Amino acid sequence: MKMHANARLSLKGRELLVDRVEGVDGLLDRSSAPVLVANRTEEHRLEVIAALRRLRTEIVESLDTALSTCRES
Repeated sequence: MKMHANARLSLKGRELLVDRVEGVDGLLDRSSAPVLVANRTEEHRLEVIAALRRLRTEIVESLDTALSTCRES
């Protein structure tokens, strides 16, 4: 590791800090996405939405028109 002149901690100091605070595992990359989403859409509702979107696409294809013309009023 290349250290610059004004580094707050040397390599040994950083190793000591890691050992004291979070361990080596704490330095590994991890996802920032939350583990639990309180207001997540239910799976059944997602399936219904997907089915309605497929139906809308089928209507558009059968009428040979733009997708924007097939919407709810």
